[in-house]
Amino acid sequence: MRILEFVGFLVLGFSLLYFAYPLYNITGSQEWIEKFLGAGGTITFYRLLGMAIVIFGFIFLINF
Repeated sequence: MRILEFVGFLVLGFSLLYFAYPLYNITGSQEWIEKFLGAGGTITFYRLLGMAIVIFGFIFLINF
């Protein structure tokens, strides 16, 4: 069962990494993110969130 959940985390994380710009086009600029990360921060946040989800999936898989 952990393998299926891990694959789900991978799909979600890599989808955020790959579709960061189209997601930005749909949601627009998030002012609170841009305030902390600067110009282009919303896309950077989506990519960082995607990487964090992938890393969390690996940690979840090895039961750390």
